[in-house]
Amino acid sequence: MKNIKGFTLVEVVITTIIVSILSLAGTAVYRRYLDNAKYSEGLQLIQNIKEQQDLALSFASSTVNSPFVYAGLVTSTFTFNRDSENLGK
Repeated sequence: MKNIKGFTLVEVVITTIIVSILSLAGTAVYRRYLDNAKYSEGLQLIQNIKEQQDLALSFASSTVNSPFVYAGLVTSTFTFNRDSENLGK
């Protein structure tokens, strides 16, 4: 008998298939992670803008004859709807 060194073609193909499946699953999980991170960052940016607007409007409402008060812009309301179907689009 010969002393055979190395891998057979079947072993290489099976290993390649397993690595491919694992990389596809990892890519899907990573993509979901990125989408959630982008959503959280956007939400934080919007909340920071809201806080700055509320601060500016509260200052404007404390001054006499402010155009913001007469225009009805003193109160601001924001709602956030996280729709999982549209996340990342």
